[in-house]
Amino acid sequence: MNEVLPQLNELLFSSVEGCLAHVYGNAADRPERQRRYPTDMTDAEWAEVRPLLPVPGWMRGRGGRPEGYCHRALLDAIRYLVDNGVKWRAMPADFPPWDRTYAFFRRWRDHALVREFHDRLRARVRERLGRDAQPTAGVIDSQSVKGSRIGNMFDDLPPDLARLLTLRVWHAMWLQRIDTKIAALQKRDAEQEQGRTNRPQEPDWIVELGIGNGRPPIEVHAGNCYAAGKRRRPVPRDEARRLLTSGVRACTHCKPDAQLRILD
Repeated sequence: MNEVLPQLNELLFSSVEGCLAHVYGNAADRPERQRRYPTDMTDAEWAEVRPLLPVPGWMRGRGGRPEGYCHRALLDAIRYLVDNGVKWRAMPADFPPWDRTYAFFRRWRDHALVREFHDRLRARVRERLGRDAQPTAGVIDSQSVKGSRIGNMFDDLPPDLARLLTLRVWHAMWLQRIDTKIAALQKRDAEQEQGRTNRPQEPDWIVELGIGNGRPPIEVHAGNCYAAGKRRRPVPRDEARRLLTSGVRACTHCKPDAQLRILD
């Protein structure tokens, strides 16, 4: 792969319009999109962005089929959504389908490719300014740190509008997922509480029934006895005493005869 990448870069970046999905994927099978919105990247911007894009997993032998939509069109679609605040399903028809655009965005988000792309772009800018690609030192004022904890908590937000709008979209999506989860848990808790409230009160005494004609009583239990069988019915205290005195067996676990003070 290391030997192929230089040739790949020379082939790719010789054309402003080319991208990995065009050269090695299936994007070339689709008509080229005409750029018409202020958020669409210019050719100069695309020429800067394209070499910094991460190489797709399907080109690194990680599986998956080659992409069928141009990376430039996908990025333009995301820029349009962030700038105009529309829903994914309300994406204009001249962009790739909204679900494929969202899948592209979600893949970048879940694999931290947004941060990687930002770091690459920052390194390019620093190198053009004659500085090292990565910062080598930082200065922290202790008084500023103390003040930031008490004062303005938003000092670390991005300074430019594009990144702030992107951050707002991400947080809105996370808030939507959190609100959905909260609503589901609140509904579950309400249903559990309703079940506890509407649950019939546990009887003080139950009688276990036999099988056959009339289902005769065979054993008397306290209402909370775990040894009672499934064939049972609640009975009042006087009925439990009557059954015990008439010869119906008392449970040896909960001992209802002792609780009702019935002596042999």
